Order: sequence, then structure tokens, then C-alpha cells
Amino acid sequence: MLLLGPAPASARAVPLDAERAAARIVDAWAVQPRDRWGTPIDPVSGLPGYRYSQAMLASAALGLPAPTAEQRAFAEHLLLWLSAQGPHTPPSVFEIGAAADAYTRLPPSSRARALLHDWLKTAPARVWIKTPPRNPLNRWMVEAEGALARCRIAGLPNRRALCALGRTFVTRTFPAAARRWTTVGRDGRRVTVMSDPTDNPIAYHHLTLGYFAHALSRLARVPRAARRVLVQMARGTVAITAPDGDAAYWGRSQGTSWTLAFGAYGLRRAQRFTTRAEAARFEHTAQSLLSRYRDRHEGGPVGVAIVPAYRDDPLTRHVGLDSYANVATYAGLTAMALSRLARTTPRVPARAAPSTGHAQDRGNGAFATARARGTWLAVRAHGHRTGDPRYDFGLVAAKHRTPAGWHDLVASRPAPGARPAPAGPLLTVGGVTGKPDGESVAVAANGTVTVRGGWRGPDGAWLRRASFTFRPTATGVIITLPVRARDEITYCVFAGDPQLVDGAVVDRGVRTSLSLASSGTQEPESYASASDRRLARVVLSGVVPSSGVARVVIETAGV
Repeated sequence: MLLLGPAPASARAVPLDAERAAARIVDAWAVQPRDRWGTPIDPVSGLPGYRYSQAMLASAALGLPAPTAEQRAFAEHLLLWLSAQGPHTPPSVFEIGAAADAYTRLPPSSRARALLHDWLKTAPARVWIKTPPRNPLNRWMVEAEGALARCRIAGLPNRRALCALGRTFVTRTFPAAARRWTTVGRDGRRVTVMSDPTDNPIAYHHLTLGYFAHALSRLARVPRAARRVLVQMARGTVAITAPDGDAAYWGRSQGTSWTLAFGAYGLRRAQRFTTRAEAARFEHTAQSLLSRYRDRHEGGPVGVAIVPAYRDDPLTRHVGLDSYANVATYAGLTAMALSRLARTTPRVPARAAPSTGHAQDRGNGAFATARARGTWLAVRAHGHRTGDPRYDFGLVAAKHRTPAGWHDLVASRPAPGARPAPAGPLLTVGGVTGKPDGESVAVAANGTVTVRGGWRGPDGAWLRRASFTFRPTATGVIITLPVRARDEITYCVFAGDPQLVDGAVVDRGVRTSLSLASSGTQEPESYASASDRRLARVVLSGVVPSSGVARVVIETAGV
């Protein structure tokens, strides 16, 4: 039986004030230096922010429950600048939707209103959405939500088309596509995890949930199918989220601040369409997300650390970020989500429920989460065709409960470095090395995650079939794999400050060991993730003396 222990200290603290957090970001950017056209300069890149940074900051400022005169003036300035941008650079769907939302909140006397209305007239009605899409991308939901925002603005030449586009997508097209990404949980309820198929980076599940929830809030009546999918996606966020609120621990946009804000907003909106008991659980997860935001992201010279690694060094470019990540843009996106959240109220008080674990056995993003004996873990069932460690097979996150809160047992996987860095466990037999991969993933009642698959050789064919188990223990996690005599097994550990002690890797109060007589080697290259500006990769390897099983043991060491 899986039991829910006491909440960590951060979850018991005063909840995050979403209005205050959004206002901190807006106010921080209002005093940033500007270029000669009045565009705020991103202090990290030294370049003007992207156009949709300005639209989102304006939407966030005007969307606050009680914006100040200074915040209104800042938003108006940004919208005047945006309105002056010609059609030579097509606007993005993020920019269009945020600008439309801001327009609906401008006072009638605003000098930006007429100019922004003219700018919105030139925005295309359709950019990305295809009908019917088999695998909708997050930006298609953003486009649909923006279409519904523009649908409410009188005088636009394509208003009828915008209304039909937005409503059809969120009430029919998206719910139909979501069926492919829906599974039945251990409690018998349907759960949907859907972001950008087929890889499904989980950051974009939360983004899609938040935009979907906001799109539905613009409808006078929400059809049953759309309500059902919103609740199922909220359950997906509950299934993904760690007890400490960590909710974007694999894939691109790993660990970003906006995932927490959009996830919490979507959970809050979904509460009205489910039972009071489930609404209380949604609110509990929302509070976990917001507690993490407060502890890892809130504050600093730009109002937010867009990833935890910016917390202590907020004005230096971070190589662990994706190339497209921009501080101004992500700050604006976060502020907009927080301002939307600030206009909601919980349906019921937060209340935790026993966790039974969840396996989402769909596509390249197949994963499982489980919790037992004071340990929580998340396992990916597949590797990634490009070799990005953030999508690699295996234990992508694990946490152990201590008196001080939840302690990370594994570091966040790093962004791609100079050369491939698979985590393993790798199998070398007859001079050929295979990488682990799964065909199915399941969670047992005791919290053990089983991935059935094996190792694939360099050509993609099966080198050997096998099943891998990931079992939570009272001190950590044990990974078990079947082996044969003379196999060579390699397991890689990413660590902030590793030490090799008796063949094991010790780092930040966690000990990782291989059950074989193994050697450890620290590579000279360094890596970086959303949480760590520098990570080392330590390779543990050993040769199997006789057939049986090998184990990787990850356990607390003096925490």
C-alpha cells in the first residue's frame, strides 16, 4: 500500500501570492533599460526582447486584479511599440493572443487602443492549426486561445472565422485528438498527458493545459467533451508532479518557471468540472507547484529566475538552456500565467490523497511515476533519437523525504553537450554496445516500475531483450536488470561535486553504486541543466562474473 506522508515544509508554508509574484515581474521589467525605440533590453543577452515578450508583459500588467497607474502606463507603452511594428515580420501566435488579451483590458481612453486595433486587423486568422490534426502542438492551442480572444473584439474583419476556428479547435478537434494520449490510471480514472507528440516534453503538457483552460473560460458554455478532457489533463499534471512541485524534469524547456504557473492555473480552472474530493487534490498539487515557484524562481533583478540555475546568478547566460530560451520572453510568459491565476480562487481547500502511481504508456514520451516508503520516482521508457540526455531512458527524477523536505536523489539530466552522454544502463557484449529501450511501462501496487524491452544496438535492432525494474526503498531507489556472464554494464551518474568512494559516486548526500566489481571514471567534459550550471558525468562500469541480475543502488548518504 502506498501512503502519503506529511507535507514538506515548503508545502505547509504561506501560499504564493500570485498577484504579487506577477507584479514583481512586471515592475522589474518596467525599470529595465530600453533601446532608442523604447523596447526593454534583456539584461542577460543585452538585446531587445522578442516582440511577444512585450505583448505578454502588457497582458500580465493589465490582467492584474488591481493594476497600478504605473503598471498600466508600462503596458500602454509596450502596446504602442507593438502597434508600430509593420507586417514585414509576421507575428507569432503567442504575440497575437497576448496582444488581443491586452486590448480587451485597455480602458476606452487609452491612446494605444485604436492603434492596437488596427494592428490586430492585420494579424492572420490561421497560422498553424490544421484540421484535423493527428498530433496538435502546443502552439496550436495557443493559436486557438488567441482566436477566441480576438473573437470578442468588434470591428475585426475576420471575426466570424476567428470565432469558428477557436471554438471548433478547443471543443471538437483537440478533445478528439486527446483520446490517443489518454490512459486509465490505477484508480480507474482517465488521465491525459499531451504536449508535443511524439516526444511529449512534459513542460508543454502544463502549458497546453493552461492555455486550454483559459480558452474554455472564454466560452459561454463549455461542452461536456471539453470539460472531460480538461479534467483528464489536470489529472495528468497531478500524475507528473513530484511531491516538491517539480513538474518539468525531462525534455526541452526543462525546469522553467512558466510550467509551474500554467500548471497551477489549469488545475485551478479544472476544479469546477469535477468532484469536490478531486478538486481538493487538484488544489493540493497547484499549491505544490506554487511553493516550488516561490522557493526556486521568485524574485531577483528581473522578477523571476526562469530556471532554478538562475537563482544565484540571474544575469549570466546559462548554457543549460535551450537555444530558443529568452529571459524576457519567459519572464513575460510566467507573469501572464500568474496574473491569470491571480484572478481565480480555489473551489475547495487543498487536500492530499494517497498516491497510487501512474504509467502513461503512449508514444516516445511513455513514462511512469510512483511513490512508496518515503521515495518518489519518475521513469522514462524510451531513449531519444538525437541523444539529448534530457529525453534519455530510465530514472529521470527521484526524491526522498527527509525531516527538512524532499531531497533530490538524481540530478536533472543535462542539455546536450559536446558529445553523446547516455545515462544507461548500457550493455556491451561481443564488442557491441546497446542502449536501453522499452516497449511497455507499468507500475505495481508496491511502487515498483517495470519497463519491458531490452537493449538496442547501433542499428536500432534488439541486441537483447530484457525487463528493467525501478523499486523505491526506504533510502532511495534500486534499479535491477538481468545480465549474463561476461556482459559489461555501464551506468552514468550526473553530479554537481562528485567523489569516488569505494567504487561508488557520492554527491550532495547521495550515494550511487553498481553491484558489480566496478570502476568509476569522471569525464573531463562538463554539462549543464536547468538546475545546475555545471555537472560532471561519472561512468561506473563492471564485467559480470556469472549470470543473474545487476543492481544500481541510489541511496541517501547522511542526509
